[in-house]
Amino acid sequence: MDAIPVIDISRFDEEIAEKVLDAAVKVGFLWIDGHGLSKENVESAFHLSRQFFTLDREEKSKYPIQNNQGFAGLNVEELDPSTPSDYKESFNFGADDLMNGAQNQPLPSVFTEQHEFLSSFTTSCHSICLDLLKFFGHALKIDVEAGGPYFLATSHQPGALSGSTLRLLHYPAVEEEVQGDNRAGAHSDYGSITLLFQQPGSSGLEVMLPEKGWVPVPALPAKDTNRAPPILVNIGDQLSYWTAGLLRSTIHRVRMPDRGRERYSMVYFCHPNDDALLVPVPSEIVRDRKGRGANAAEGEALTAGEHLRRRLAATYGWKEKEDGQKQ
Repeated sequence: MDAIPVIDISRFDEEIAEKVLDAAVKVGFLWIDGHGLSKENVESAFHLSRQFFTLDREEKSKYPIQNNQGFAGLNVEELDPSTPSDYKESFNFGADDLMNGAQNQPLPSVFTEQHEFLSSFTTSCHSICLDLLKFFGHALKIDVEAGGPYFLATSHQPGALSGSTLRLLHYPAVEEEVQGDNRAGAHSDYGSITLLFQQPGSSGLEVMLPEKGWVPVPALPAKDTNRAPPILVNIGDQLSYWTAGLLRSTIHRVRMPDRGRERYSMVYFCHPNDDALLVPVPSEIVRDRKGRGANAAEGEALTAGEHLRRRLAATYGWKEKEDGQKQ
């Protein structure tokens, strides 16, 4: 769609950096081409997702979501409290473990047999996010003494403890209306950058754009059938807050009025290291936005880890025990 630009990020220069920043400021979404992921890798990841979600419910339920890792069945999530819970199922992988080659969460054999591939795919996704963060750092003219273009990227170290997550999603086909046509309630994402992979011909995603309302964003085909399609990128709450609201964290949802079709998608949520303080990015552009986002914070600044914990508690209805553990 014309409102969301397609940007080739295969080269790093000021012109591309300005385009990436402009899209993040005005829309909060952009398509990226020239990202380096192969068509075969993306297709293999979707194949793996389908293998898992076609397992019977009893088998999938052996890996319930805990600490934002594992399987969430139908109606477990509630992204928008004003609408019914989400009629979709998902599986979350802790990206830190995958990038470190570790397996600290229970996984079914369909995933353990492909653990090396999942690790490689996740590492590639994170690398794309680091490239985008460098574009932002350059265009924001972050103070050189603070790290310049690398300031944001250094707070997203691969494999460091963070909320970064690889998520596989399945929206089952239904024969009649199930709690309305909303399948993922209206929400913004929690982290820094989100990469969304959709299959060719896939639809359902809608984005709330200024002066346009809800706008459908179907998957874009690849220009070359031998290459992976463009990846849809959106800005999350933490990066928006970090930049005093300059970068837009845009509300979006999934609706599926065509009830005879199912939808598969994959998402990589890139988060800052848990200990990263969400204080204003050291950029004159950001400092000028007084009274917005992190610039308006009083008292102790939130860390990225604490910010995520609060958002997840609201999404899953987690309650805290006295020792801080979820129940």
